[in-house]
Amino acid sequence: NPKTLQEPLSVGSTSFGSTLLRKIICDENVEQTRKAVEAGMIERVVTNMQAQSQPSPETMQTGCRLLQALTRSKVSPDGGQRAANAGALEAVLAAMRLHESSDMQLCGCDILKSILCRDDAVGLAMKQRAATAGAIGFVALVLRSHLVPGRTSGRALTEACWALACLCAGSDDGGSFLSVST
Repeated sequence: NPKTLQEPLSVGSTSFGSTLLRKIICDENVEQTRKAVEAGMIERVVTNMQAQSQPSPETMQTGCRLLQALTRSKVSPDGGQRAANAGALEAVLAAMRLHESSDMQLCGCDILKSILCRDDAVGLAMKQRAATAGAIGFVALVLRSHLVPGRTSGRALTEACWALACLCAGSDDGGSFLSVST
């Protein structure tokens, strides 16, 4: 039975206690966060998110917040690629589908932005993978849901717009725009 993300995480011989996890999420210590990335924290968080048979909103929210902090470019320039390679695109979209809170949607869109805002061949492949997993439709749903009177969240709209822009920007070597089958 996998640990929830509220418990300390161990990656190899390194243990990350709840205090450090809070510091990573709150962006209090970039160097500690960088060390966590180097020790495999991104992969461990994704594995824990994927292993939950009936994930609680709190567990998935914690996982998404950790990924959000761990994939910031100032922490790890390759964090987005590491996250995508570990299955974070699918894990984050699943969390956003299961738990429709504004916080989860905001966090998920920010992670998509961190993973997908690159124009190289690897970035284009990640964008295609995200599109195949339904990211475009889901981000559009986030945009629509936050335009409802009384529920409008400027920050969620901004993050969703950035995620959509990062997802759709770029072209392959032939000069055509990224193809997405519906």
